[in-house]
Order: sequence, then C-alpha cells, then structure tokens
Amino acid sequence: MLKRVTLLVLLLLFVAGLVKGSVIIWAPGNGTITYPNPIAGVGADGKNGFVIVVPFNMTSTGKPVVPGAWVVYLKSNGSVNWVEAVKGDFLHSPRILYATANGSTLLIGRDWNGNHTDLWVVELSENGTLVWSKDYLLNVSPGWIPFVDDAVQTGDRILITTHVEYDINGIDVSKPLVLALDRRSGEVLWARDYWIVHGPRELYSVGAGELAKGYYLILHDSGKRYYYARLGSNGEVISVKEFKTNLRGFFVKSTASTGEAIYFLGGSSNGTVLGEIENNAVLWSKLYRLIPIKECTETGQNISLRSVSTSSTEPTRSLILSNGNLFFQPAIIEAFRLDCVGIDTTYEVVKTDTHGNVKSSFVLVGNGTGMESEAFVAPSGMAVMGNSFISLWRLVALNGSIGTFRDLAIVSSFGDVINGKAFKVYPFKVTVEPAHIHLAPMVIVKSSKVAVKTFKGRVGVKATKGDIPIVIKPLKSLKEKPEGSICGPAVVIPIAFLPLLLRWRNG
Repeated sequence: MLKRVTLLVLLLLFVAGLVKGSVIIWAPGNGTITYPNPIAGVGADGKNGFVIVVPFNMTSTGKPVVPGAWVVYLKSNGSVNWVEAVKGDFLHSPRILYATANGSTLLIGRDWNGNHTDLWVVELSENGTLVWSKDYLLNVSPGWIPFVDDAVQTGDRILITTHVEYDINGIDVSKPLVLALDRRSGEVLWARDYWIVHGPRELYSVGAGELAKGYYLILHDSGKRYYYARLGSNGEVISVKEFKTNLRGFFVKSTASTGEAIYFLGGSSNGTVLGEIENNAVLWSKLYRLIPIKECTETGQNISLRSVSTSSTEPTRSLILSNGNLFFQPAIIEAFRLDCVGIDTTYEVVKTDTHGNVKSSFVLVGNGTGMESEAFVAPSGMAVMGNSFISLWRLVALNGSIGTFRDLAIVSSFGDVINGKAFKVYPFKVTVEPAHIHLAPMVIVKSSKVAVKTFKGRVGVKATKGDIPIVIKPLKSLKEKPEGSICGPAVVIPIAFLPLLLRWRNG
C-alpha cells in the first residue's frame, strides 16, 4: 500500500512539474463503432479545474465489462488532481450515456437491469464524493430510450432531454422527452413529452435550457426540419416556430442561454452556423469556415494542383457561454494537405463575443503522420474557464463497413500552441459571413405530462481511489515558430483503464 501511495505521489508531482498549460489525453483505441463514447463527457467544475468522464462499458467486442465510469479531475494547467471510480452493484449499475460538469459532476445513463424507459442519474461533488443517486422510471411504455440527447445544469435545475422510440405495426415513431430535476435533491419538478400535431411520426430533441421566464426546447423531425419551442414554468408549450434558411443541409446541434437570450450552434454544407434568438426572433446568424493561409501545391507535367481533400464534420454539441464570450468547435470543411505528406488533421476552438464576432481561435494540426493520418475527426465536447479550455475530438478509422474509434482531449489556452512529434504550427484564418436564418410560425406542437417513479438508493455507488488509470508520456517539443508560441512541454495521457477494471472485477 505504501509503495502504491508513493508511486502516486511521485506521479502527481511529475505531472504538476511538467505541464505548464497543454496536455493531450488519449482514450484507448480498441473500441468499435458500436460503442462510440469512450470519453462520455467533459466539463468545468466551476472553480479551477476540468472533469473528464470515461465509461467502463467499452470493449473491443462492444460487450460491457463493468458498468460505471472513471471520473478524472484535471487542474486548469492540465495536471491531475484526483481520479475516482464510480459504479453500482451488479444488478443495478449505470451504462453511462452522457456526462457533464458545472460545480459538480453529473453522470446520466441507463439502468443495467434491463428497464427500457428509465434514466439513472448520479451527482458527484467537486471532490468526487457522492451527493445523490436516483433511478427514474418514466411511464411511457411501450417504447425505449436509446440514449440521452442533452443534459444541462442551469442554476438549481437539471434538464435532461431524450426521446422514446416506438414500433407501431412496423412504423417507426418517436417522441421527445424532457425531465426537469431539482439539482440539490434530484426531485422531479416536471416531466413532459412533445409531438407535432398532423406532422411526422418521428420527432427528436436537440437540447433545452432555462430562460428568465420559463424554458425553451429545440426539436427536429425526420425530415430534418428544426423547431424552436418556448415553454412555460412547468414545461407546457407556449409557442413554436420553425427555422427557415436557404443554407443547404442546415441543422442545430447545441444551445446555450442567459436571461432571455438563446444562442444556437449548428451547421450546413457551407460551414458552421452560430446565431442568437431573443423575443421569438433570430437577432443575428453567421457562417464560419476555417481557411489555411498555407497549402501544399504539387507540380508535375507543367500542371499545379492544390492538394486539398474535402470532407465534412459536425460541430460539437457543446456551445459554451463563459464570461461574456461564446466558445465552440466548428465543422472542419477541408482536411488540408499542408506539407504534401498525407492528410493533415485539423483541430480548432473558436472564441467570439455574444454577437458572433471572432475574438480568437486555437488551431492544432496533425502533420499527416501517426494515428491522425487515417482518422475522420468529429468534435464531441468542450468546457471553458476564463482563457483555458478542454475539448474532445473523435477519431474514427473505417475499414470497409467496420469502424474503430479513439478519442482525444486537448487542454490548453488561447494564445498557446501545442507542438510535438505529431503536430505542427500553421497560420489559419476564420472567415465569417451572414447565414440568413429566421423563425416562422409553421407548426403546432402538443405536450402531455409524463408520470415518473423515482427509486432512491436503488443503485449502490462506490467511489474508490484504487490504482490511478493514467500513464504519462512526454512529447518532444519543437522550437518556437513565428506563427505561435509554445506553452510548455506537452504530455500524452492514455486512459488505459480496461486491465485495471478486469482486475477490479475479479478481485
């Protein structure tokens, strides 16, 4: 035991001394596309650190091993503060579907005992101890909840948006669900489902939030039409409007709110879209694209070709409003070949004011070698504190119809640049143009109350220090370049937890 504690102390001292602001965290690369969430969520603790949640339920075969999650707390400079292992008993244990943090860590999943319409919610304090754990069984049978669409900690409320899927005589049907909880106790404040009258049978939720008076809900149907619903104090529908735009393939992915202002993040075939809704109208909407200042040009047989391969990804579902600024990960429209050697993987976080004007951006480029060169990249979450941020990306490599995934997280600050063996610094710019989006009253949405049974203490949660599931390996830093500055030695932290879980389960 003394040996383990000594090694842990030395490890933490090593990290604290090595990291000055930027780290790269890798999840294991042995997952399959059947479980595409090795890193489930990321958030800020509301004070001076970030939280990453890594579910246990990920194996190379897609079969869960031990339900639950590691919760890793990082200081804002990237060093490790604490790691906790959270799990229930064998019969009632969480399959984590969604995680977030804002003053505390919220884990949301499904009961492991086979209930089709339950939500299992756990709240941990800022030091990783259990605050409360409850299982909510929603009376919407028949049907099943496939996953959680969004979760928001807002003031003294927790809003969880999901949807229930049905199969009626071979016809697919789905209804969005919103569950509002008291953050201090987990008590149900209200629960409702929503559907369009005389409309498509399939309706889905994007996200919800609290306003100065009431709530809002963003929806979309099977025809990829998106709707903004204004809700009352108990979730009842007050008004609904449809998003209208001439952008091809428009969608909404995430929202954030303050007072009566609602900010929405989405995309289209033209790029990333950001906008603001207030008083049932779109005040402004803008389109963003990332453009490299330098590109590879191949010359042969008197013909010059720009080596750019086009691809499209969706922006993350995390739109962050912090200290009067908006932060988001835009869609990467082009996978750039900057050195004519492989496809460069581009990671970006953009900072704007509350009118969508770009104030700063962080760009990290994989130089076409190593793991990144074969992967398709999709942003999957971020959190911000002041000028520091942590952001997640999904790397997916396809081999025929089989997809394997690997996640990475980057902890850094605006103005800093990570340099290392697999990364280089290139100058980029963000182009901004009007998106021309407005709201039109087109549909009628109805809502009904949903009965919820709450089971207290049904899930036994254990928080244990155990073996720290992190191995640290330093990256070789490059010399400073005029395009950016080096923020200090970067480190790679693989989340190598599977062997530890097997030992834990058997022991």
